[in-house]
Amino acid sequence: MDNSSEKRCKNTIEDSNLDLIIRLQFVSYFRNNDENNKLECGFITQELKETQKKVVQKKMGLLLRIPPNAC
Repeated sequence: MDNSSEKRCKNTIEDSNLDLIIRLQFVSYFRNNDENNKLECGFITQELKETQKKVVQKKMGLLLRIPPNAC
């Protein structure tokens, strides 16, 4: 399990720009390749990247990991 979001894995933690959080759109969807047709919830990677470009300052990082063969 990746624990990179845990506080113990970070330093110099500061409050950040809430505008990023406000702009993110949480969605529900079905994956094209899911034989079970299971409803999932989350974010659309392209929208996260676009929001990051518009909002995030250089000192703030947003880590996006896209697994291989994600679709």
